Amino acid sequence: MASRWVTRWVFTLWHYQCWATRGWALGLVALLLGLGHMVSEHSPWLTLWQAPHWSTWLMVVALTGVVCAVALESVKVTLLLMGMTAMVMLITLAGVGLLRPAPLAVGGVAAHAELPAVLAWVVVWMMVMSNGIHIVMTWLREMARGLYQHDALAEALQLTFGPVALSNLTTALGFVAAAALAPELVDLAWVVSVAAGVALVAYLSLFPWLGMRTALPFRVGNTNDRHGLMRLTRWMQRYPRGFQALGWGMTLISLVWLLWLFDSLFAGQAVWGLLLVSGLLLWGYWRSLRLALNVVMTVAVSLLWLMAAVQLVQPWQPGWAISDLGVLFVIPMGMILDDAIHYYTRYRRAERQTVLTTQEACHRYALSSVGRPIWVTSLVLMVGLSVLALGGHAWTQAVALVSICGLLITAYQLLIWQPARSMAKRDDPEIIK
Repeated sequence: MASRWVTRWVFTLWHYQCWATRGWALGLVALLLGLGHMVSEHSPWLTLWQAPHWSTWLMVVALTGVVCAVALESVKVTLLLMGMTAMVMLITLAGVGLLRPAPLAVGGVAAHAELPAVLAWVVVWMMVMSNGIHIVMTWLREMARGLYQHDALAEALQLTFGPVALSNLTTALGFVAAAALAPELVDLAWVVSVAAGVALVAYLSLFPWLGMRTALPFRVGNTNDRHGLMRLTRWMQRYPRGFQALGWGMTLISLVWLLWLFDSLFAGQAVWGLLLVSGLLLWGYWRSLRLALNVVMTVAVSLLWLMAAVQLVQPWQPGWAISDLGVLFVIPMGMILDDAIHYYTRYRRAERQTVLTTQEACHRYALSSVGRPIWVTSLVLMVGLSVLALGGHAWTQAVALVSICGLLITAYQLLIWQPARSMAKRDDPEIIK
C-alpha cells in the first residue's frame, strides 16, 4: 500500500527547490543535446514525427485536450497535464534513439500488413495521459476536501504512485508479450517500455516540481471533485432491481460467450499467461488473493467480450488475420488493467485504513474517490483511439476498436456491475478480512 516516503520526497523537493531547478535545467540541456544528435545523425526514429503522422497526432492532442479541459474544469490544469505528456514523449524519443539507434522496422509490424508506427506514440500518449489524469484528479479532490495545494499534491502522489507504477508495468509487459508473438513489434515494445519508466520518474520529480509552482484555481468544496460518482450509488440504492437486471444480463451473455468460444480460448495462451502474471503481481502488492482474483476476473470478462466481438466482426474484416488475434488482445490489456488496478487499490485502502466495514461501503468509497477519474480516463482514451478507428488502416482500426470496446466493458463492470451486485447483497456490518 501507499507509504510515506512519497510525501517526504515531495517536501524534500520543496525545501531544496533551487537544487531541483538546477537539476532539471541540466536535464533539459541533455535532452536538447540528445535530440540535436538524432537530427544530425538523421535517426530513423525521427521519421515517426514527419508527415503524414502529424495530422493524426495533432487531432489526438486537440480532441483529448478539449475533453480534459471540460472534465477537469480547468484550462491551467489541462495545460500542465499536456505539457507533462509532451515532455515524457520527448524524453522517450531521445531515450529510444540512444538505446536502440537502428530500429528494425519503422512503420511496419505485421507480416501481411503495415501497422503505422505512430500507434506506438499514440499508445504512449494515452498511457501518460492516464497516469496524469489519475494523479491530477486525486490532487484536485484532496484540495476540494480542504487541504493546502502542496499538501494535497503530496497526498495525491502517495495515493496514486503505486497503482500508476503497476499499471505502467503491466502495459509494458503487454507490449513485450506482443513482441514475443510478433518479432516485428519489438520497436513498439521498446518505445512503450521506455515511456513507462520515464513517466514514473517524471511524475515523481518533474510533476511535483511544477505543481508546487503553479497556482491552481480555488477548488475547496467542488462537488464533482469531492463526491465523485456518489450520485451513481444513490441511483443503485433507489433502483436496485434495474441495476441487478443489468448485472444478471451481462452475466448470462458472458456465459453464452464462454460456451461459444470455449475452444478458441486455448489459442490465446500469451494473453492468459500475461493475465496470470499480472494477477500474481497484484497478489504480492495487495497481499490479498481475493482482490487479485477480482481484477483477473474483471479483465477476463472484458477479454471474453472482446473475443466475441472480434469473432462476430471478423467475416466483414478480412484484414484481421487469425494469426494476429493474440497481438490484438495483448495490446489493450494494459489499458484495461489500469482501471481495475486503480479501483481495487482504493477498495483495498477502504478495507485496511478506514472504518468502513462492509463490501458495500468499500465500493461506495472507491466510487467516490476514483470512480470519476476512471470514467474521465476511459473517455479520454476512447476519444483519442477513435482517431485511429476512423483511419484507413485495417489493423490500426482493429486495435483502436478493440481497445475502445475493452475500456467500455471494463468501466461498466467497475462502475456499475460490481458495485450494484455488492449493494444488492447488503452485507452484515462486520469487519472484512
